[in-house]
Amino acid sequence: MKLLQEFETAPSADRQASVLAEAQKKLPQWYAALDVAPPDVHKSGWLKLAVYDLMPDDAFQAAAFTLRQSMERMDSHLPVNLTRRELSDAAQAFSEAVRPPSTRPVQPASAPASAPADPPAAAAGVDSAAKDAANDFWRAFAMGEFQTAAKSYAPKVTILAGSQWLSDPRLGLFDDSDTTKDRDVDGDKLLGVYRKLFDSVGKDRWAATIAKFGPGHVTLWRAETTDKSAGLQKDDVVLTVTKPSGGSSSLTAMKLVFRKSPAGKWQVVAEYMDF
Repeated sequence: MKLLQEFETAPSADRQASVLAEAQKKLPQWYAALDVAPPDVHKSGWLKLAVYDLMPDDAFQAAAFTLRQSMERMDSHLPVNLTRRELSDAAQAFSEAVRPPSTRPVQPASAPASAPADPPAAAAGVDSAAKDAANDFWRAFAMGEFQTAAKSYAPKVTILAGSQWLSDPRLGLFDDSDTTKDRDVDGDKLLGVYRKLFDSVGKDRWAATIAKFGPGHVTLWRAETTDKSAGLQKDDVVLTVTKPSGGSSSLTAMKLVFRKSPAGKWQVVAEYMDF
């Protein structure tokens, strides 16, 4: 929901309070056609709970699927047939569980782009060269170093189903907005979109935005089997970035699939994006 995004990016407590007040006024209208009561606005996190209540069915199923995959990689399991509020609780609990305690000082929102990004938390079994490649990419991407990040991409890249890159023909990647299937694109064409994005946002602002995805939200894991539905081949290495809030539709903000080329270089061959 747009209001949730506005709340989380609000520059001040006063603006957050204003967003909450606006959402509270709209609750009766939003819940008029639902068979569940609105959340208790006197409890913290009620706006996120409303997001799960109101998200479309396909988005709810996608959120459940993504959370189940993430939990299984951590040797945990998500019960089936959860209600929307049970899924909201599970997503929050999982987010807290994977967030390690940090003793680092909190960086201000205007932290300089030169501040190095934390490397992804790598699961056991990740190839060391793949780990180095993913770390190099994430460091450059997080700092807004476009030229360095671009070197990680293969000549052909698969945009995975559901990615925001598929939803807007104005980006120039595809002629329609079909997000239901994976689609291939020239790496240079995708990087052209990234170049415009980086330039329009600016290096410092980009770095401050990506800094929100701190420890516990950026992970690296190895595909133990081939899964064509997820665009994976056995031994691919996947960099996954999850949203601090769980997001309004999917827990996953970004997923990059690294694959070893015949020449021995680990490159990004597939991508999902939903910031």
